[in-house]
Amino acid sequence: MVATGRKIKRRLALLILAIISIALPWNSMASYFFYEAILGMSQIRSGDPFFGENVGNPTNKGYAFHLGLFHSFTSNKMPLSFQAGLQQRLNIGSENSNRYYSMTGIYPCIRGQFAYLFLTFGWTPFVWKRTSDAMGISGFTRSTGSRSYLTDFGFLWPVTPEFSLGAVASAEFVNTNGVASPSPIIGYTVLMRFYFGFSSEDLSRKHSGEFTGWRYPLGLFKN
Repeated sequence: MVATGRKIKRRLALLILAIISIALPWNSMASYFFYEAILGMSQIRSGDPFFGENVGNPTNKGYAFHLGLFHSFTSNKMPLSFQAGLQQRLNIGSENSNRYYSMTGIYPCIRGQFAYLFLTFGWTPFVWKRTSDAMGISGFTRSTGSRSYLTDFGFLWPVTPEFSLGAVASAEFVNTNGVASPSPIIGYTVLMRFYFGFSSEDLSRKHSGEFTGWRYPLGLFKN
């Protein structure tokens, strides 16, 4: 398992380098940043080994709260963009509202976006868990030996030049010392994305790559 983990790390690093090497030659000065706030529902499956308790399989539908910071390596003039960043993800499930199970992690991520659609992959060894009779965000303990893998797929709706809404479906798979649990954590969420830090190349079009004109509720479409 150690050797397999190292191979996955090397492949992820090579993939990030390949994306950067592809993106930068198109326009080395063109780039921008964005924050993401994501919230919605999540459901934890096969959580018994991870939490060390008899967790419902699956748990009742719970809550998902995620924050992200990303950098796009390509110009907003292009429909295809490559992005890298960090996501802090928090998932909370419950067993008939009597017992709450939470997992959080900080994921380095890579993402490809084409027009309104995006696909994300992430991996992290920084995983924490919490079990309690009450919902909360304190009292997390580090899950030693855990590795978590993330993938999500989303659709964006550009609202203003520097703000987009979106819908995202995600899955997180955790492996702890060879045991897959939870497997997976499913999420159905709504995304709010805020753009900033446009490079000098993109200042003439200070908006996201998916924005093509104003739409309801801020006015009729116009080029």
